[in-house]
Amino acid sequence: MGGIYILFMLNCYGGHLHFVSALEVLIKQQGQDKLESIALLWFLQFRGFIMLRGPLVPTVLKPKEERKPNCDGPGAACYDPRFIGGDGIVFYFHGKKDEHFSLISDVTVQINARFIGLRPAGRARDFTWIQALGLMFGSHNFTLEATKAENWDQEVDHLKCTYDGMSFSVLIGHSSVWSSPDQNLELERTSATNSVRVTIQEIVEISANVVPVTGKEDAIHSYGRPKNDSFAHLEVQFRFFDLSPKVEGILGRTYQPSFKNPAKAGVDMAVVGGDNKYKTSSLLSADCNSCSVFTPGKMVAGRALPMDFGSLDCTGGNGIVCKK
Repeated sequence: MGGIYILFMLNCYGGHLHFVSALEVLIKQQGQDKLESIALLWFLQFRGFIMLRGPLVPTVLKPKEERKPNCDGPGAACYDPRFIGGDGIVFYFHGKKDEHFSLISDVTVQINARFIGLRPAGRARDFTWIQALGLMFGSHNFTLEATKAENWDQEVDHLKCTYDGMSFSVLIGHSSVWSSPDQNLELERTSATNSVRVTIQEIVEISANVVPVTGKEDAIHSYGRPKNDSFAHLEVQFRFFDLSPKVEGILGRTYQPSFKNPAKAGVDMAVVGGDNKYKTSSLLSADCNSCSVFTPGKMVAGRALPMDFGSLDCTGGNGIVCKK
């Protein structure tokens, strides 16, 4: 009756992952206790404590705190800034500081990024990072920004959000959730501060994390970061549900079925251009030279299979290079 007792305790008190050790014992039991063990497995899966992969093989789910951008997975835009396209190829796009560029331009969604940066004396181009995202979908818009921080403190929240031009706040604390009045957009904190997951139904899921340029990074790359600015910026990863074959943008074009990435596989720090093609006049504009795909106010019915962003093999195989 051990399994029945654990089921009762889980149902009454919510349960925790340490019950998995007891579960492993139950799985090994045979005879009359086998059905009891199976019932426990399915109960735990239903409650979200485990996932079943094959018959009676439990896998413990990762805590929500770990649901942050995977900067080595497809759809990622991190660092200064380094992208991993839908084709799995790593490339850099530098752009210019204090300007805006289209990351995704498709029929149902436009996603732009604002770049911040600096240029040390004697350098030909800016060092840049993504400071904000601007999304337009249907008749709505949403922005997500990393606010300026002179001295970085992880315990202080550095996120600012707007929906249809109105600022809103999300309660500090893990798993706090905000939903738009029309329920089209949901924002959930995936840690107490500075990490969120944004979901726009049937269009995109975005994992975002605010981070500073650290002293170590500054020393390695000779950024010349001033002492009064930590250059707080976003690390993001996108998961798309319904992209068209004509999708454009710095990242979007890599999801085109016939796209040939100019970044050569295996080349360290492969940089691609396109400033003139993808520059927009503001965070919430779709006026770049290659932004003719997006149609404001248009929502397309139906849902395609999600484009997953699992972990990549960073050893250099399959055209993937994950060097910074």
